Amino acid sequence: MKTHFSRVCGLLLSLFLLCYMGFASVDTAMVYKQIKAVLKQQNLSDNDIKFIENPVKKLIKEEIDKERIIKIVVDFKQSGMQEKDLAFCLNKINELMSAGENFVKSGEIVKLSLNQAKSKGAKDKKLMSQMSIFLKVKKEEIIKNSNLRRKQIDQALKNAEIMVKKQKEDKKSVKK
Repeated sequence: MKTHFSRVCGLLLSLFLLCYMGFASVDTAMVYKQIKAVLKQQNLSDNDIKFIENPVKKLIKEEIDKERIIKIVVDFKQSGMQEKDLAFCLNKINELMSAGENFVKSGEIVKLSLNQAKSKGAKDKKLMSQMSIFLKVKKEEIIKNSNLRRKQIDQALKNAEIMVKKQKEDKKSVKK
């Protein structure tokens, strides 16, 4: 007879395999075409769209909702970002996500860095430079916090394993 714990583990393993073996993957090219069409309607230039293609496709592969992607691109465009700078912002979101932050919070952090740099009067290359410095510090904080969360999860898993072993030992001692 399977225990509740083993059924949950089996279910989680099945979901993991489905997601990572491609059964639940998105058609990146199709979603990108949809996003591109909407961005053209939002008056983004062909150059803007060309520069952001790779970071947008990365976001799509992370299964970020296309409406959220469109919103963040339009927000940065309205903040004066274009072409390389627009791609820079999206690449920084991807970097923060790779470090362990979620999409929404990553976008907020990049917007904050943009606003802080602008408030100091930074423009052009100096703007990107100041954003990079701020975002490097934030990324390090995220990684540090992510490592702490991993340690907490590892400890929780060890505790769960100990509990399962104890339950098995208790069942054996009851049978005797």
